[in-house]
Amino acid sequence: MSCPDPIRFPVVAESSGVLPAGVQAIDGVVHYRSPHRVEQTVADLSAAIEAAGAKIWFHGVAMKPGKPTLYATMGRNRHVFGLPGNPVSAFIAFENFVRPVLGRLRGFSRPDLPRIKGVLLRDMKQSPGRTAFLPARVRWESDGWKIEPLPWRGSADIIGFSRANAAVIFPADRTVMKSGEDAESMLFPDYLQRLQIN
Repeated sequence: MSCPDPIRFPVVAESSGVLPAGVQAIDGVVHYRSPHRVEQTVADLSAAIEAAGAKIWFHGVAMKPGKPTLYATMGRNRHVFGLPGNPVSAFIAFENFVRPVLGRLRGFSRPDLPRIKGVLLRDMKQSPGRTAFLPARVRWESDGWKIEPLPWRGSADIIGFSRANAAVIFPADRTVMKSGEDAESMLFPDYLQRLQIN
């Protein structure tokens, strides 16, 4: 099965009458941004997607950042993704949900980003409940992978995240990860180039 080339559409004006038509017209990604608060935007987008005849499979995931991610289908081969508005959230959601689907449509057997196990170089803390993908710099040394967690101020901190070449995967059921223990990390597509950034 092959995937058609992407079609670029203009930004859809915010109108309950216009958005469903935009959803119906697009075979790939819908970009909808609202000036309203997040809860209202999410409700508007969900209603518009359903009004267009799509089936919403999930809306909200136990992931940080990226909790408001949405996935729906229209018919057999239209995939609709609703990604969060903050840039880091959108990136993490794209890499975990959109890339694998697009890769499968293109015929790749393993479209996900590579994940590695390595030694954590700093302690980490988080509130439990959601699996977190936190910025890190990963490098290979003679005795294996080293994972250095980076300072970060949340999903809007694109400057802090820009120094990362990977994301440490912090399990949802843990509150602390200690320096020296093994951890899993998802490598970014350009992780080698990002390693050169100081």
